[in-house]
Amino acid sequence: MIYIKYRVQAKPKSRNFLKYGGAYIGCWIKTRSKKVAQERASNYIAKNDWVIEICQDIRLLGANISNQSKKYVKKAKLEGQAFAIFTWPSTPQRKDKIH
Repeated sequence: MIYIKYRVQAKPKSRNFLKYGGAYIGCWIKTRSKKVAQERASNYIAKNDWVIEICQDIRLLGANISNQSKKYVKKAKLEGQAFAIFTWPSTPQRKDKIH
């Protein structure tokens, strides 16, 4: 099982563009190949109107899986893959520098 975490932006003119400022997408892919995992994850991301900014993490999962990841690992074992999208709003936040 490969875990990948991407930082993404919504595709312009997509349903996500006005709603979200961006997101992190966690990907759990049932394979041992990082290349295969990246291909499957990037296909899912593109089909869901996101554009990858950067890959922040990619690793083979071992026996020690966090409690937060367990439900995604279980789903990926059954279905071949699982994804979690963690978004933030498109409006500027208090700490954001606008100018």
